[in-house]
Amino acid sequence: MKSLFFNRIPKIFILGFLFLGFTSCSNQVSDELSYYINKQLTKVAEKESEAIDLFDSVTGNNFTDDETMYFTLQNDVIPVYSDFITQLESISAELETEEVQKVHEKYIEGANIQNNGFVLVLSALESKDRTLMAQANEKLAKGRKLIRNFKSDLKKLCKENNVELIN
Repeated sequence: MKSLFFNRIPKIFILGFLFLGFTSCSNQVSDELSYYINKQLTKVAEKESEAIDLFDSVTGNNFTDDETMYFTLQNDVIPVYSDFITQLESISAELETEEVQKVHEKYIEGANIQNNGFVLVLSALESKDRTLMAQANEKLAKGRKLIRNFKSDLKKLCKENNVELIN
């Protein structure tokens, strides 16, 4: 009887480790998602906000003239936003789960399209080309849309993995 008891113990431990293995697999996305939001995105958010604030300072109701907009884009917005994209892309190498990588790639895609829009605005201002400016505005709108989709997908992924996301 004693040997039968000891024969069952290893099986119980094996089942316990399998359970822990499945549990840790389901927690890997949650853990990475928490780290991604709280550590990685917060590191790059300041650069993105800075670039967008600079752009907003010379567009819409804040628009004064083409020259001011041109030099702000050339000297401030595009360099800061390019730095943001470089930092954003460097996060990819640190991500391990497919779910978080997939969502992050959408963010990178949206940011790159938006940056292309900034560069196109600069070209349109240089050449005083309204058609090019319309294309630039379309790129900017597409980039913003992809970034909104990223945020929506991130919220969905958080909900699926019981990670609280505070806006």
